Amino acid sequence: MNHVTIPFATLLFVLFAGCSSPTDKPESPVSSLPELQARMLELTALRGEVRLHAHTEADDSEFFRWGNLDWSAPTDFVLALREDSTGAFAGLYALQGTSLAHIRADSMQTREEVDPYGDPIPNHFTQMLVPAMLRDTAWFAAWSQDSTLETRVEDGAFWVTIHGVYDSTDTDYHRETHARETWVFDAWTGVPLRHRDVWYRGDLAYGRDLTVAFDWESVNVDAVRLAVADWAAPVWSESPPPPPAISGEDGQDGGEGDGGDDDWFENAMTALPAIGAAAPPLRGVNLEGAPVALADHIGELVYLDFWYIGCGPCMQALPHLAQLQEKYGEQGFSVVAANPQQTAPVIQRYLNRRGLSVPQLVLDSVPKSDWPIVAYPTWFLLDRAGRVVERNMGFGGEESVAYLDSLVQANL
Repeated sequence: MNHVTIPFATLLFVLFAGCSSPTDKPESPVSSLPELQARMLELTALRGEVRLHAHTEADDSEFFRWGNLDWSAPTDFVLALREDSTGAFAGLYALQGTSLAHIRADSMQTREEVDPYGDPIPNHFTQMLVPAMLRDTAWFAAWSQDSTLETRVEDGAFWVTIHGVYDSTDTDYHRETHARETWVFDAWTGVPLRHRDVWYRGDLAYGRDLTVAFDWESVNVDAVRLAVADWAAPVWSESPPPPPAISGEDGQDGGEGDGGDDDWFENAMTALPAIGAAAPPLRGVNLEGAPVALADHIGELVYLDFWYIGCGPCMQALPHLAQLQEKYGEQGFSVVAANPQQTAPVIQRYLNRRGLSVPQLVLDSVPKSDWPIVAYPTWFLLDRAGRVVERNMGFGGEESVAYLDSLVQANL
């Protein structure tokens, strides 16, 4: 793999230069989804800036995506990402037909065959910067079939909203659970202007408010279509770098590992402290901020659980871990929930919301040399001498509950 410096400034100048004004407005605004679809089918190219902002109230965290998008057809676009606080180049995705090229900020390039009408960009949030209905007009059919769909025209914009509907007899039903997804389009040109996705899981006390804003400089510009069609990734490397031995690290850019890959799972399990081995040291603070260590629990049967707020299976497991602690605590059993991503006050607030008491080991980071955690939750059962009895990744609801109960009872 050769490393070279790509003249991105030159590339971006070619892509974003020569903009002209949007097309003249049609005689009347759209008033229905079929009309919106027809108006959008008249679009041949778009060029502009796209911004994503998401806020997660449970841990008061935020994240951003920011880029420039040149789109000319469902199977042709160039998305240049920039780092939000500095404007520095962060990466580039270019789809031509079924070929997706990805160039990172360090100039490493990969190219793969993708489904252009599906989810061509592997990162979910980055993909949201390319509006779904531009990639596949089947989007309109899916939305029009939703029974909660609402549309309205307001101040020159066409609004489309759907609301989540939940079965009150479902075991996971919670009265505070809700979801709403809204798209806003220019009622005259049909171009997407804003996308908001708000959802909340009452049973997990967790949700997200996400907005994507599209600021188009030009609509239906031949120069855009030509720039995208003629663009080619540098050919300083025909073969991508080999994939790492373990992918999906820390649940970033693709979720908590690749559960469908047996080799990945086996490699990840092999790297963990082995059954029968002494658990490596692990130190942090408790929810009061006092120093604590895994070694403090020698003489107890310990369920060590690596978790964080935002990991669905992790949050799903917490009520049962609290039950295990309450049921077996007096028999020398202890849960130790190791969280490397949130602070003690944030974790305490979250547990209080759910009415849960689960002992915490708050970490600045996971010591990778001793604890090579690549998926969350990853858990270990340690005997009273601090040796690993069992370990695994994930939490699967009722089956996991029954298994953990029997495992703890057998080793008390």
